[in-house]
Amino acid sequence: MQQLFLAQGLTEDDAALIARRFDSNRDGVISKREFQTFGRELQSRQQALVKVFRPHLEALEALDASAKLSNELWTAFCRQQLGLSTGEVEETGPLLTYFGLVDEDDGVDVQELGGLCQTVGAAAPSTRLEAVERLKSLLTKAKAQGVDLTRSFAHFDANGDGKITRSELKRGLLALECLSDVDEKELDSLLQQMDEDGSGDVSFSEFRALLAA
Repeated sequence: MQQLFLAQGLTEDDAALIARRFDSNRDGVISKREFQTFGRELQSRQQALVKVFRPHLEALEALDASAKLSNELWTAFCRQQLGLSTGEVEETGPLLTYFGLVDEDDGVDVQELGGLCQTVGAAAPSTRLEAVERLKSLLTKAKAQGVDLTRSFAHFDANGDGKITRSELKRGLLALECLSDVDEKELDSLLQQMDEDGSGDVSFSEFRALLAA
């Protein structure tokens, strides 16, 4: 598995880190269960980060768009301008690192944090992103973390016949916490958008095309 990550241009250190993060049983393969765990973990951490900073989006946007605050300045900003407690600042530190919002010099990318707060999770159900956009976002993040697209496809293709039926798509979405709220109407819409040839199911090429859309 680590060789796959290296082939995608990652450094050996990054490839090893990803392998340790997602291959929980260290068998060299990202299984369906491990992929599901990734989805739940990603959703949980997104929600935790957005819950803290979304109410302060205006203050974040007021900063210089190119600003990367040092750890000391970031802590002072959170405490004095945002009114966060010391505990809240400390708890969000690992989340910022997880989403790549802290650079190698410990500078916090405020613009990226603001963008994350605008697009993730906190919208009401009536205005939340369409299922296709949420699935695309999840697959994009999974790919960026080293989860091969064939593994993502296999999560949905339960019987391994190379196509995803409506029932398989539904089961696959229900297994992912961040998409478990998709209703029947949204499911039909999602399938229709992915099923380019009108066959009633989704092939791997159609699944792959979702990321290129």
